[in-house]
Amino acid sequence: MPSIASERMLFIVRNNAGKIYLSDQPGNIFLIDKSKPVLWRKSSTNSSINPYIRNYYLLGVSDLFFNKNAGLLTAPSFATGFNKIIGISDTSCLIQNNTTLLYYSISLKEPVALPFEKANIYSIFKINDRYFVSTGNGGTFLLNVADMTLSPVEVFEKDGGLFNLKTSNSLLFWQTGMSNPVFIDGEKHGFNLFRW
Repeated sequence: MPSIASERMLFIVRNNAGKIYLSDQPGNIFLIDKSKPVLWRKSSTNSSINPYIRNYYLLGVSDLFFNKNAGLLTAPSFATGFNKIIGISDTSCLIQNNTTLLYYSISLKEPVALPFEKANIYSIFKINDRYFVSTGNGGTFLLNVADMTLSPVEVFEKDGGLFNLKTSNSLLFWQTGMSNPVFIDGEKHGFNLFRW
């Protein structure tokens, strides 16, 4: 019976369809089925260095997108733990790489930087079916994914106050599968927020 080959996990991710995947260090991929990991895809290599891991971030988008790229040696590579990957559909996604936002589609050879890449993207998050970008200068914008444009919006905290990233220690955290982002600010506890 196949089992996890190492105690060290590369990632665990939930895609928009609600499927949860995890990968062990050698690159075997497991699907969580009824709270148990089931081998979904065996690592493509027996080597300790798996060159195909660079495409594993696509599992957070869909099986379809991942399977199209799984056997390709592509560059650049992104990682679920270091880059924010947000599925727009089963065939497209947004990738936050440091302060740059990229768009990637199953029909593209590689991700392309969006025209507002120099906006100093601090964070990207999703509420319901809307995508939001916050910038390093404290601005929050609604991202229209149809034409990839940004429109400024006011975002409010639960208490009704205007949301603002107050310090460089502030953290706006969101991952695929979360209904709302969580904001952590210094001494305050994290809390769900946002209405616009």
